[in-house]
Amino acid sequence: MHHSNNIGLIRLAFASLVVIAHAYVLTGIAMQEPLAVYTETFTLGSLGVDGFFLISGYLITQSMIGSRSQGEYLLKRMLRIYPAFMIAYVIGGLVAGWIRPGYPIELWRALFLFHPVDIPASPGGEGFTANSPMWTIAYEFRCYLFVILLAAIGTLTDRKRVLILAIMFWCLYVGIKIPELWSIRAYKAPLPVDILIGNMLPTLRFLSVFSVGMVAYLYREVILPRLNGWVALSSLVGIAITLPDPLFGESLFMIFAAAIIFWLAFAVDLGPLQRINDRWDISYGTYLYGWPIGNLLIWLKPDWLIGPFVLVNLIGAWLLGGASWFLLERFCNMTLLKAIMPGARHTGS
Repeated sequence: MHHSNNIGLIRLAFASLVVIAHAYVLTGIAMQEPLAVYTETFTLGSLGVDGFFLISGYLITQSMIGSRSQGEYLLKRMLRIYPAFMIAYVIGGLVAGWIRPGYPIELWRALFLFHPVDIPASPGGEGFTANSPMWTIAYEFRCYLFVILLAAIGTLTDRKRVLILAIMFWCLYVGIKIPELWSIRAYKAPLPVDILIGNMLPTLRFLSVFSVGMVAYLYREVILPRLNGWVALSSLVGIAITLPDPLFGESLFMIFAAAIIFWLAFAVDLGPLQRINDRWDISYGTYLYGWPIGNLLIWLKPDWLIGPFVLVNLIGAWLLGGASWFLLERFCNMTLLKAIMPGARHTGS
């Protein structure tokens, strides 16, 4: 499917930023990552994930409104997330078991979109993380369920109510980062509640940024025509000034970044670059496989320089991301979707 926008390219760029950020973590120099040096708290990985959720809020709202039923929407979302996640979970677990014999794969965790088991550091040895980025996928899916809930109660198409919800989530996310409220954000819910809504801080973070994308879609005829290069440049300056602030930096980033991202996505002609990740989408696989490939590279050669490591890690993630799309995701999102529900339309999100 060909799209007249740059969303595919932007999604791949965000996935690649996550891989780059994690390359610094895997090589033991996390705080030397360029954005972390500037902000001390916000990384290229955080930027990539927030960007993903911004675009997702826009596209998933479009998907729900464009679906014939809530059942069709849910089927599309499950086929988009689950198959690739579960295969990547198994592959990452096999790599982990190869590197760390006896590693507990615990396949049941994949059913709930939980990330693989982390082995904490101990006095007698180093810790081990099988696939760090996977932890965000459960929150992505919870946002999908939030959209279907809004549709079920008739709120999704009431854009003023959605705007109020977005403002509420945004304010709550700012509030929970106030030091006096850290005990609230550290609260660990019982497992059934954790499965349903996750931990407080990331739940509010991702609902905030996702709902900004939702508002952008619902008000698209108002917002998109007003986006231009000057707005994007002003937003970039705003990010540069406010991002280091530990309380408001990321929350303001969500708004400033939305202006830049949707301007780039819908108003900028990138020529041949627009074809990258357009008819196909390797961004999800790139995101899922970057860390296991990095683990394997470190195991094979512990003393990488950061430049070559980033390059090899990125290329490997792109290749496995391509394999995931062409061998699995495309089939699930198109062929299998239509086989299960004839007449269902793949929306490309």
